[in-house]
Order: sequence, then C-alpha cells, then structure tokens
Amino acid sequence: MPWEISFLEWIDRTMHGSEIWNQIVKYFSVLNDIGLIWIILGIILLCIKKYRRVGVMFLLTLAVGFIFNDLMLKKLVMRPRPYENSEQLANFVLPLFEKHENLHPIINKLIGGALPGGSSFPSGHTYSSFNCAYMLYLVHKKWGIPALIFAVLMALSRLFLCVHYPSDVLAGMVFGLLTAYLMHRLVSPWVKKKEKPCA
Repeated sequence: MPWEISFLEWIDRTMHGSEIWNQIVKYFSVLNDIGLIWIILGIILLCIKKYRRVGVMFLLTLAVGFIFNDLMLKKLVMRPRPYENSEQLANFVLPLFEKHENLHPIINKLIGGALPGGSSFPSGHTYSSFNCAYMLYLVHKKWGIPALIFAVLMALSRLFLCVHYPSDVLAGMVFGLLTAYLMHRLVSPWVKKKEKPCA
C-alpha cells in the first residue's frame, strides 16, 4: 500500500540521523536472523532437566512457525521488500547491509553483511519472536514478560531498518501469537502426560 511506503520513508527522513544508532539497531535485529536467539534458548532449556518440558514446547512451536511462515506464507504471498519499491529506502538499506566480499556468507549474515531477502510478508523476525515469547509467557510468566518486550523491540527494529512494511510486522505478530497459543493448547497436555512417569 502507498501509505506504508510513505510511512517508511518518513522513518528514513526523521530517524536515521545517527550512523551509530543505525548500526546498533541492525545488530540487535541480526540476533534473530534464522531465529538464532530462540533456537539457542530452546536448546538450553532442553538441556536443563527442570525446564525440559518448556524446551520441548519452545522448539516445537518454533519449528511449526518456521514451516507456516517461511515455507508456506512467504512463498505464497511473494511480496517484494520495501526497499525494492522505493529508491529512497534502497539508499538507506543497501549500504547498511553492505556485503563483505572476502568473508564467508554465514559470517556475513552474523555480522549484518547480508541484505534481508526473500518475501517480505510476513516478517519472520517478528513472527518467531512473538511465537516464542508468547509460548514462554504461557508456560512461565516471569520469563515471558521480558521475552514479549524483546519481541516488541524486534518488531520495531524491522520497521526502523525499513526491511518490512507495517502490515508485514503486524501479520508476523498476530500469526506468532496464534501459533504459540494453538501449540500450547495442543502440545502441553501431551508433554505433561509423557512426563508423569518420570515425576
């Protein structure tokens, strides 16, 4: 929608004055490339006996979210990124995610030298963050509240970086919350039942 491009161009005009701040937001956003931060947290939970049930549910909802978001929705919608439809946004985004030619692609991705590509809708960073954060909230509220704050900041970072439309981020948030809720309803009784003999 034209208003979404206009909104992102307004962000570019008013909020990108500090190169240091731009880089800080970029590296914060990179924390969730391929859902990395949530994968690591899920594995840690899985390895601690007391929190193994949480870890199982956490990794399951992350896997279902990846299938639904990345393998289904993104390929179905195939929406171009905002910077592909605006020269102004491209002038901000392309230099910010400049690739380092002499580095391995994985290293490039980890240090923010990989341009966000693929379909724009919905935002994968937002989807996985709200999916995992809400699952954490449903099973452990004290952990879930800071996780949800992190998810909100992650969603805002995608708008700040102009790599997603507002509707991409909103859809990622809604689908992420729904996935976590449904997975909790489906998986929680099964996991508790499996754990009973070990109690």
